[in-house]
Amino acid sequence: MVLVPLLLKSGELKAKETFASAVAIIFPICAVSFLAQLFFVDFPWLQSAPYLIGGAAGGLIGGKLFRKMPPLWLKRIFAVFILYGAWRYLT
Repeated sequence: MVLVPLLLKSGELKAKETFASAVAIIFPICAVSFLAQLFFVDFPWLQSAPYLIGGAAGGLIGGKLFRKMPPLWLKRIFAVFILYGAWRYLT
């Protein structure tokens, strides 16, 4: 959550490059987390299937829309997610 604003403030990357860089950084972290769950935890695959399928579908759709989205809207959408996450954290 902090990575995108920090990269935007540095001014070296454009908005779309910043969001793509954040995803590139998050992906290996998610992969390691997945492997840890796969090998070291009794993971409830059937209960998790709807979330895994929804996440994969959202990733594919988001990747397609990302190319067409203006940078201003990316910033606004990201801000909404941050505010929603803060609200959920506080309640």
